[in-house]
Amino acid sequence: RRFAASGWLRLWFLLTRNIPVASLYGFQYGDTFYDYQRGLDPGWKPYAVGIVLLNHTIMHAIRSELREYDFLRGDAAYKWDFTHTFRHTKEIIVGQHTYRAHLYLAQRDMRRSTKRVAKQLLPGPLVACASKIKDHLALR
Repeated sequence: RRFAASGWLRLWFLLTRNIPVASLYGFQYGDTFYDYQRGLDPGWKPYAVGIVLLNHTIMHAIRSELREYDFLRGDAAYKWDFTHTFRHTKEIIVGQHTYRAHLYLAQRDMRRSTKRVAKQLLPGPLVACASKIKDHLALR
């Protein structure tokens, strides 16, 4: 809501016969567009509608004379079609040297490891379904 009220929010749709087949959600702050998340109709995936929409948003950023188009976190393969630079995200945790703090960090690391292994072992559609359920529950 704050991003929309501030004029930063950007929501793009690619329509075919007035039906959305791809979407891209991001925000523009200063002279940078931050590409946050996108989605597409699975039936249209063979037609690369996500890349078509991405190209459109990049062209819009160029016409708007933005200085940067930031893909944010992740190393998805399509990003390498548009750039050869990569920024690393660093995490710094500051806390007390207590049993509770160590337990929290161990639990967090275990959750991350379990998630990584599950993504490698489970079929893609099952991982996607679990992710959607998790996101849905987080919004409640």
